[in-house]
Amino acid sequence: MVNLRDFADAAALFAQHSALIIDSDHPVETEALEAYWVACRRRAKSWIQRRTGATGLGELVSLAEEMLLSEMPARVWTGVYYAHCINHRNPDGLRLARLAMRQLIESRQEILSQMIDKYGRTEISELLRLDRLRRRVERWTDFLIGNIKRFDVALNVAFDPDNCRNNAASASVLPPAAWPLTIAGLSRSFPTTPLDAATVELQTELLRTQLSLFPPEAFHSDGRLLSAPLARLVNRLDRAPIRESVD
Repeated sequence: MVNLRDFADAAALFAQHSALIIDSDHPVETEALEAYWVACRRRAKSWIQRRTGATGLGELVSLAEEMLLSEMPARVWTGVYYAHCINHRNPDGLRLARLAMRQLIESRQEILSQMIDKYGRTEISELLRLDRLRRRVERWTDFLIGNIKRFDVALNVAFDPDNCRNNAASASVLPPAAWPLTIAGLSRSFPTTPLDAATVELQTELLRTQLSLFPPEAFHSDGRLLSAPLARLVNRLDRAPIRESVD
């Protein structure tokens, strides 16, 4: 079952292997961005249904956690795609990527505002716990964006561009062996809560569209992925259900 931590792991993989997408001789086709945009719209519709139909704080908290974690791979992936477009200009693809990012940010802002308005005086402890998760998401996302190749192009999708610059400066003096330890710490910072059944298929579909941007250089000649962690994530998604209906 796909869980919340998978989003953080996916974001780390996009950052770690960003050069494969950025330096690829194979431009990302607009059709791939269209599939990504369609998947984002389906997910947003599902989130609206869950938010408006929620009967208590617990359901809203579960949805907010999913939205917050979803933003990690979305921001890193979008930053990598921006850098990819330096060598492969695609105005239509950039427009779709920006639309998808804006929609995700608006969805997150709507649910947080709803929770504060409705429970800001009565459920302080739970809202503070959610805020701590939000801050972890922001710090780790900026760390990852600061570690992608040509991070300067991706600063506008960071939560705090100054943090990204500082992270990039720190990463330049770290030994390569430090990366796996750092990413292990990142992964363990987030819960393994299974996704809500209402969106697990949609989230799996969306992660698949993000991973489809990896070029042929990311694979062995026999089709196996070069990165073992990336292959493990793909295998988890392959075991998840596939959405067959089209909204």
